[in-house]
Amino acid sequence: MKPRFFIFIFLFCFIFLTFSIKANAQSDYIKYVTTSLGENERIIHINYHTNASSSFVTYSTSSDLAGGATLNATHKTWSYPSDEEKYGFDERMIARVELENLALDTTYYYQITAGNAQSEIYSFTTAMGTTYTVFGFVTDSQSSGSGYEKVNTLMENLLLANKNIRFMFMTGDIIDRGGMPGQWDDFFKYVTVTKKMPFATIPGNHEYYLTSSGTYVSPEVYNQFFNNPKNGPTERLNSTYFFKYNDILFIMLDTIKKELFEEQRAWFDRVILENPSQYIIVGMHSTPVGAGVYASDGKRMMEEWGSLFERHAVDLVIGGHEHLFAYTNPLTKGKVDPDFGVTYLINPAGGGKQYNVYEQYEDQFAYTQNINYAGAIVQVIGNNLTFTLYNQAGDVQHEFTLKARRPAPQPSSNYKLKYELRHDTEAQMAYLSWEKAAFGNIRKVQVTNEFGLNVTKVVSTPKVLEMSLGGAYDGNVYHYHVVFTMANGEIIEKDLTLGETESEPGTNPDPKPSTGCQMGTSVLGLLFVPLALLIRKKEE
Repeated sequence: MKPRFFIFIFLFCFIFLTFSIKANAQSDYIKYVTTSLGENERIIHINYHTNASSSFVTYSTSSDLAGGATLNATHKTWSYPSDEEKYGFDERMIARVELENLALDTTYYYQITAGNAQSEIYSFTTAMGTTYTVFGFVTDSQSSGSGYEKVNTLMENLLLANKNIRFMFMTGDIIDRGGMPGQWDDFFKYVTVTKKMPFATIPGNHEYYLTSSGTYVSPEVYNQFFNNPKNGPTERLNSTYFFKYNDILFIMLDTIKKELFEEQRAWFDRVILENPSQYIIVGMHSTPVGAGVYASDGKRMMEEWGSLFERHAVDLVIGGHEHLFAYTNPLTKGKVDPDFGVTYLINPAGGGKQYNVYEQYEDQFAYTQNINYAGAIVQVIGNNLTFTLYNQAGDVQHEFTLKARRPAPQPSSNYKLKYELRHDTEAQMAYLSWEKAAFGNIRKVQVTNEFGLNVTKVVSTPKVLEMSLGGAYDGNVYHYHVVFTMANGEIIEKDLTLGETESEPGTNPDPKPSTGCQMGTSVLGLLFVPLALLIRKKEE
């Protein structure tokens, strides 16, 4: 009996250990893999969830990963507990890798290894070069289950329509309830385009729904699924960011909760000034125009963001939220302005939701269409930006083209700063002007004086040639301190005087000009002025 007993115990232990080892070998996982754009076209970010304590990415220009390089991922522990059924995320590792110094117009392949788990091979293709950019735009997919198959079909048909698409652009409401892991499972199961190109995304209001209450909570869950550039405001790191792609500056804004708008606007100013580009495209969930049931959201966005976009002559602001298609002519303060105006566009839902354009809003748009399961291809070639809308089957629905309002900035090491301070004797106004070559070399001009004048002009296009300094009356003397911020970061300061007779600094020769000084805050400035008397011309 004893030998049989020991044999039985041995076999039991052997079987138990065998199954335990197999269970452990199968316990590591890799889920929710996303490829995102980095801060420029030579950087790619990779993000995934795993339960392994360490992992790495192997990448190569060969599809079999031959001769590939390996990078270890950074890991952080994350969870989002919830007492509600179907809500909440258990503890896992959020793993991230950044690929840098990538070659242009090159296809790369990568594979993730985490513990005993290994992913399938993913791919992406880098930018073609500075004068040619093509991307797909599909937003508000917010489906569930196999409904995402239709979204994926739409994306695949966009890729068939233009094989040069290099990334997919999404402005929120990717899923319907950010706090439900099952919906993220469905998105990654059915939207297989994520396996072959980067995505540039921001959260919508539905990513903020982390509970069943329907209240906006935060972008915390969204931030665990996408590894965006970490160059935004601290409180919106990863959900507000920018990236340069060829000659386009993309600024992605998380505007779901109003509390940080002031910080984001200040950040937006800095990004524009520090990153001169031929085109500026802004992505936000609700654009500053409204066409239907959510028109009040658009009105609020215009109040918060419209003047800032106009000040910098943004080319295109694109979003979704309203589940319809509409876009404006280039607008400044509600009026058509082809030179400086901003084109606002609402993309239809890539998923099944569809609302209608209200009749009372139609007049503010250049074109409208009620459609769902639709997306777009945006193509920028040289001085033309073309937006083409497609239905799910890949049929063209509408197309329009915007002409570039600025050349590609070309800072010159030989640039010689030239400016004029002049007096309009008829209007009794002072102006500071500069030549067209300033664009690309001068980022902004700030003018102050001892009487409280403080005006700034952003040189956003070659057509921004001067700024108003307010009232300047005959017989008086005005002292101005001018600060030129150059494209290379250099600061040039000049002290200029307007008037023939010197007066003691600090003495206001006439109280009237102090009110007129505020006229310099105009977004567009005054491009045409009456014949002026040149008081002083500087060439440095």
